[in-house]
Amino acid sequence: MDLAIRCRGARPDFQRDPACARTDVHHSQQCRTRADWEHIRVRVMRWSLRVKLAQNQTTFGQLLLATGNKPIVEESAKDQFWGAKVQNGDALMGVNVLGRLL
Repeated sequence: MDLAIRCRGARPDFQRDPACARTDVHHSQQCRTRADWEHIRVRVMRWSLRVKLAQNQTTFGQLLLATGNKPIVEESAKDQFWGAKVQNGDALMGVNVLGRLL
């Protein structure tokens, strides 16, 4: 979903079916990131998570509630903004914006 929002001039079929955007645009490099993406990407992710929670309240909602006060970390091999990378064997380094939003 975020890719359909991220891409400037995205085709209407991408907006109807975000999975189409992910496969067609991402792999063919037809996506031109909108100029304000860095400024709005956290708001877009927050909105996307709210939509996901609304659509999957019983499963996703219960899973989130079960974490209690434990930190949630998106472990990523390549992205230190949305998640955190393992460094020096076991230390996680990154901003972990996705984990913080959850």
